[in-house]
Amino acid sequence: MLNEISKAITENPMSVDFHGRRHYCGLHEGRIYRVVVDQKDCELYKSLFEDSEFMLRLFEAGLVKTRLLGSDSEGRLVLEHERIKFQTMSHEWTWNQKKEAAITTLRIQELLNEKNCYLTDPHVFNVAFSATRPVYFDFGSIAPGSYPITDCLRNFWLSQTLIASWMNLLHISYTELQDLLNHSCLENVPAQIAFIQKLPSSARESEWSKYDKGDFDVDNRATWKDKHLAVEGLVGAISPTPATALDIGANTGDLCRMLLKCGVADVCGLDIDENAADYLHLVSKEKALPITAAVGSPFDLFGYHVIDFDASSWNRLYQPHMRLEADLVICVAVVHHLCYYRNLSFAHVARVLSRYAKKNLIVEWISYEDKHLEGPTNRHGVDKRWFTEDNFVAAFKKHFSGSHIVTGSTPPHRKMFLFSKEEA
Repeated sequence: MLNEISKAITENPMSVDFHGRRHYCGLHEGRIYRVVVDQKDCELYKSLFEDSEFMLRLFEAGLVKTRLLGSDSEGRLVLEHERIKFQTMSHEWTWNQKKEAAITTLRIQELLNEKNCYLTDPHVFNVAFSATRPVYFDFGSIAPGSYPITDCLRNFWLSQTLIASWMNLLHISYTELQDLLNHSCLENVPAQIAFIQKLPSSARESEWSKYDKGDFDVDNRATWKDKHLAVEGLVGAISPTPATALDIGANTGDLCRMLLKCGVADVCGLDIDENAADYLHLVSKEKALPITAAVGSPFDLFGYHVIDFDASSWNRLYQPHMRLEADLVICVAVVHHLCYYRNLSFAHVARVLSRYAKKNLIVEWISYEDKHLEGPTNRHGVDKRWFTEDNFVAAFKKHFSGSHIVTGSTPPHRKMFLFSKEEA
């Protein structure tokens, strides 16, 4: 068994060979494995796993949960890591998530000091969120030796994706930020953790985070609106119930929580408004819900949708539709913003959403007769007569060739569609 796993991982072009460290890490039969070739690293990891209590503390601190499976016939060590359902990246995190990720990395480093080990790459790109829990997933970054603890904080926070967050929040320049991270008050891990915990939150109420807030209570069906009932009915028409779902335009997560009620195991809520996403993250954390919150739009994330990486390219793994794909995608009250106001074509929107949806898509149609739109000609005199239900359906049917179901929504000029890639 171990020989089979080792062979599959080391010969897979999508696995990663870290030169000088000789590690391979990849996916095999739905599981994440690491094959360690370097014998010094093999001995180090074996010795760490001999102290089961210590490893448990590491996992509780946020190191990726890992099983030591053993050695193959060539002496290569085989490990299995937990698989993170939705792998978000730092540019998709709220400020509170960034703080939590930094504290997690520091706590792992503090524990490793007990074994005279350190993280060689305590970088923001090596952290993802498993629902609301930050996970440092580069297990192979553990190496023997000591590491200047001040550099741990600097390397994590002085990444291109976090510099602006620091400067904007603290109202300081880049030079002042560097001086701050060199300050003597940050010379040990407890001091650094306390410093980060005291940083203010950037979250605040915004136009979208307070949008459409009534008395909705996911546990009280009497408060559900027609759109909630419509989505519930369409999810119920999918068999088997989707294991994962991505809510695009999730706002503060009403539909995310409703999807869990419908039997979906893991949900990712994506919204362009950081305040709405932060509310979703904090509520999900408080209630221990399997919801991953993220900031952004699938139509804007790094623009990877126009790049077709070679099948053997490791860069493919960072494309958002590979990190955030789900059995079911829902996209409610979004398409009219993209197509009517931003003038994206139905064809483009359908193509992008089809890359995230492995099997099914629930999407809301809003005609230009709706009170929130401006009719067949907008205020600038632009012809919008192409914005029709027939054109909308035709665009999505090109990517979802299975059956589709339509049901009513609210108000009258809105409908909810379920598109499938396979016949029911």
